[in-house]
Amino acid sequence: MILKLKNPVRPYPWGSRSFLQNYLGLPEELGKPLAELWIGAHPQASSVIESSGQNLEEYISSNPHPALGKAREINRDKLPFLFKVLAVAEPLSIQIHPNKTQAEEGFKRENQAGIALDDPKRNYKDDNHKPELIIALTPFKALCGLRKYNQIISFGTALGWGKYMPLWESFASSGSKQEFQAWFLSLMDAEARLLAELISHIDKVLDKAGIIPHEVKALFRSLRLRYPLDLGLLFPFLLNLVNLSPGQAIFLEAGILHAYLEGNGLELMASSDNVIRAGLTPKHIDIEEFKRVCRFEPFSPELLEAKVPSGSKRPRLKAFATDVQDFRLQLLELAEHESITLDPQGLPTLLFCLEGNLRFADEGVLDDTSYGKTSTFFVTANQKPFDLLGPCKLALVDVPLQ
Repeated sequence: MILKLKNPVRPYPWGSRSFLQNYLGLPEELGKPLAELWIGAHPQASSVIESSGQNLEEYISSNPHPALGKAREINRDKLPFLFKVLAVAEPLSIQIHPNKTQAEEGFKRENQAGIALDDPKRNYKDDNHKPELIIALTPFKALCGLRKYNQIISFGTALGWGKYMPLWESFASSGSKQEFQAWFLSLMDAEARLLAELISHIDKVLDKAGIIPHEVKALFRSLRLRYPLDLGLLFPFLLNLVNLSPGQAIFLEAGILHAYLEGNGLELMASSDNVIRAGLTPKHIDIEEFKRVCRFEPFSPELLEAKVPSGSKRPRLKAFATDVQDFRLQLLELAEHESITLDPQGLPTLLFCLEGNLRFADEGVLDDTSYGKTSTFFVTANQKPFDLLGPCKLALVDVPLQ
């Protein structure tokens, strides 16, 4: 079956007051920041089947085999992926996501402790991991992955961190992962007074630290206006600053420190809402859980672009390469009067119209209805091959063939 969906919008404070409103054609008088359009079957905000009004999560739960087919085992009879459109007007929190084992153990542990799902101190909203892919729709800026230790040491030395930070000299002299982890965790546990003195000192000497790029200095001062006494102010010196052009993407595995700063994009992830924070937030920070989940070694994200997979016979379908079984994102562009036959091959698929007007032909019968930008469809795993007709540009979300 090909099911047209309605999708929920999430109004988080860091969202834009215009992008999603304009993108989705919503009334301007809404006036509040809209951050994320969720497309999928996550229990916190599931899409709804337009024709029946049924929640997609409930539909899949009642029909797991025809809906999911060969993808049933990935996430225990649940849709394995969650697709979003993001509108980032203000920085998100510095955060990491757990791997599958950590999520299962953490979810079980918090359930046994009787912590409610909506408790602010809850780390785990579900038992799934959250690898994620972010694709820029507009210029997009993020902090992502720890810088190389020698660069962190150079920045910290230029800023005179040794006077204010316990264990800094041990890390700066050794450059080892063990010493970095010890220093970093001591910093997370530092007294507010010490942190305030350090931030004030950085602001005074920052302009003299010629080794630090101008964009990093500007980011520190911009963040300080929002979070004047937050540990997250140090992260521009610790994490790589990444600028994505439209069409470029980065892929984040478990335990990678990151924060989206500004821009609009498509985000695809395993179906999860598990976030462990480290800064730039008034929300709960759990140092012990952070210690368990964080990968403390340097990581430089690769800038990805959609490409025709090696050996593919379908040059119109371009994919972003990721090493996960939970999801795959492909882009498809069809000119006017062009068509392509899609075969779900026993796997669930989401279709999202990015541009143009999409039409369907099922078993040779053309549907004269034209579906415009942001139209969304869930294709069940048992759907027979069908044709798509342009002109349109689509995002196709499924899982790699097992």
